[in-house]
Amino acid sequence: MERIIISSNRVDSHGEVMAKEALESGVEQINGKRKLPYNMNHKRELPPLGIMVDGRIEEEKDLVLLTAVPLLFPNREVIEFEGMHLMKESFDEDLLFVSRYDEDTKGLTISVDPSNFSSYEEHGRLEKSIYDLDNNVSLKMHGRKSQMPSPELIISVAAATELAKFIIKKVAEDVLHDGYEEAKKKLKKFALYAANVMKLTRQKASPKNKRLTTIFEIHTTPFIELVVKSDDPTLISKGLNERKLLFVKKEIQKFTNHFCVDRIQFILTDAGNWKFNYLITDKGEAIGQKSSFNERDRQYKRYEMQSKTLASH
Repeated sequence: MERIIISSNRVDSHGEVMAKEALESGVEQINGKRKLPYNMNHKRELPPLGIMVDGRIEEEKDLVLLTAVPLLFPNREVIEFEGMHLMKESFDEDLLFVSRYDEDTKGLTISVDPSNFSSYEEHGRLEKSIYDLDNNVSLKMHGRKSQMPSPELIISVAAATELAKFIIKKVAEDVLHDGYEEAKKKLKKFALYAANVMKLTRQKASPKNKRLTTIFEIHTTPFIELVVKSDDPTLISKGLNERKLLFVKKEIQKFTNHFCVDRIQFILTDAGNWKFNYLITDKGEAIGQKSSFNERDRQYKRYEMQSKTLASH
């Protein structure tokens, strides 16, 4: 495939500028042992298209470009697993994707994309509102270079938090456990807190005509993503209870017994039930629902058509 521009030191459509040092760091990440996934428009609810390779810095006068070559998965097959017909994509050789395990997450961290707010002042007001709910939270920002990204909220929790325990630890299975009732109370409190953060974010974030995506990142082994695509904060309470999380736990056990899972993702339905979406193995394989791969392919074809139209003018 053709080399593409990842970023540059010019002011982008969001009014942001990448320093040369940051672009050079991007080269190191792209060319590292772990491969950077090639995602469709930064949408994490869609499986990756492949990987980015051969990162380079290209300079012409005062213009500095970070470029790379995207490689699409060359292999695709349908596999049967536990009564499901899943799509599997892979490369000819095993590889490792960039891991989010390396991120230093202790306790609770919340991140939003500042490009979803009308001004840095509006973003600052959201941060203050979140701090008013709990001043022990760590606040971060993340960026996506889409022209009009859908509003996105990322809530990251460490392995020691109650949410993680109900999915990974035995407490969710053993109702006689001494701390079970107390753990349920803490989980309910967390779900209410997350719903309030979601509500505050939806009120202030733009665009209003695109649904908010809330991603719960659980820093365990495997890495777990719980995705909620909704503007309704009551869905959080429906999904984050012990019964629904026990289902997630059993699903993860089912997949990890058969695959070497590096990370796994579930999406909350409008009825408040978690549904397996896709997983990434420690060999760099993407395995998931055919509907997710089909939607990714549909969006990629539209992106290709738009790119060709722009190039012809």
